[in-house]
Amino acid sequence: MNCEKWFLKKENVKQERNFTCEISDKEKLILDHLDGISYRRLVPRYGWSKSKLCQMINETIAQFVRNIEVTKYFGKQFKYCGNHVVDGKYVPVKKDINIGTNLLSTNNKQGKIPKSKKRRKVIHGKVCIWGVDYGSHDTQHYEFDFSESGAAFDNYFRTLKSIDYPMNSLTFDDRKSEIMNSAKRHYPDCIFQLCTRHYSEKVNKEITIRSIQIRIKSLENKIEKLFDGETSEFIPISRPWSTKRACRLANEIAELEFKYELLIDFQIAISSIINAKNLKIAKYRILSLEKYFWP
Repeated sequence: MNCEKWFLKKENVKQERNFTCEISDKEKLILDHLDGISYRRLVPRYGWSKSKLCQMINETIAQFVRNIEVTKYFGKQFKYCGNHVVDGKYVPVKKDINIGTNLLSTNNKQGKIPKSKKRRKVIHGKVCIWGVDYGSHDTQHYEFDFSESGAAFDNYFRTLKSIDYPMNSLTFDDRKSEIMNSAKRHYPDCIFQLCTRHYSEKVNKEITIRSIQIRIKSLENKIEKLFDGETSEFIPISRPWSTKRACRLANEIAELEFKYELLIDFQIAISSIINAKNLKIAKYRILSLEKYFWP
């Protein structure tokens, strides 16, 4: 289009307002809701008011079996490998808020989630602690709490232990103390390890190389924008200023890479060891690091 804008075709929805929702329609409604379709689109599709739809969906979901019960029933069929990955995810929750507290503005309406700083999120939401068996990619259990505290993780691991989940190893993020102390109470022989992304971030933080890498990447992106299209390998002759700028940016990149060459090479070597596909490759790279880099 001339305006270079994109538009999505609106889905045709039913506009019937006066009909009785049958059993099959209720099942479709629940499936549509679980697929993430909003209430605004469900109202004209099924002809019920938003409050009625919300009431019926909540009553139906309340009858669902708990996730841990499903895991307990099908656990033997999944044949879990015991390599567990656990993490916490903040989930905003709508609730009545006491207006007039020193944390919230008096302009916020009752029952609304106000816009606030990240550190005030505990007032407006909860943390979902959940884990996945790495072999089957199945989510066995989850717990809701106000924070990623030791008590919350203790409840999580206690429940997994009650269904005889065979936890051989546990991978987690940088919340090391809370997770490890809670898991050791129920799985004392478990192997603990940090996820590769958080481990790499800790290495970058120690050698203070992350900001340099971001700076180099930013300069490279500026050079890419000077070319005529993503697939082009040449800068147009009609843009002499672009050629001069590309040379200036390339010199700045070369200067940074020369100045921080040792740290960058060390970071690349450590990253290749952490992200190795298997232990044999990791040991080979460790040997190369000790033989060639340290001297």
